[in-house]
Amino acid sequence: MRLAETRRKTAALLLYLVTRPDLAANREQVMEALWPDQTPKSALNSLHQTIFFLRRELEPWYEDGATADYVHMDAELVRLDYELFQVDSVAFARQSTDIIGTGSAADRGPEMLALYRGRFAPEFEYEDWADDWRTHLHTTYLHLAQATSSALVAEHRFGEVVELLTPVVTLDATDFDLRGALVGCLAAAGARDASLAQYRSMVSAHEREFGE
Repeated sequence: MRLAETRRKTAALLLYLVTRPDLAANREQVMEALWPDQTPKSALNSLHQTIFFLRRELEPWYEDGATADYVHMDAELVRLDYELFQVDSVAFARQSTDIIGTGSAADRGPEMLALYRGRFAPEFEYEDWADDWRTHLHTTYLHLAQATSSALVAEHRFGEVVELLTPVVTLDATDFDLRGALVGCLAAAGARDASLAQYRSMVSAHEREFGE
């Protein structure tokens, strides 16, 4: 399923449920999030229609009672069948937290960080329902990058830190702790010109962000 080729509300419903605990939400919560300006009756009709389209986006040959039902709507609950879904963002958050908590960042962190492709659901950047999950994922990503780079620095693996942090600071140019670590590791790896260039870029970004 490619979001760019999907009806906007259909994609929004799928992503909204992905951001909810256990991939489920109260029916009124869904309607308030996706159709806040409609009357309850109109919003409920829109929800039924959107579930109809979503089921057929996920399973073009969907037939009620005969094929797998990826999306359920009970009396009060709208949910994705978690046994039929693998949600990459949920797996990333869970596994990253495990890596940090078990102190295995030096070994497992680089591979996990490489899976992060940018902020969640950029197509819905201005939707409040997406913002909390987007922030949680990005914060987890930066936390894992910090834990991994610190573990590698402790083992004097400076070249690996440079390789690790270069895409991180490209995605988030305002994390000055990580940018500072990159400057130091470039210098420690003998790339002094690159270290100086990164430092000057960091100073310019700091001035733009804080005016100093």
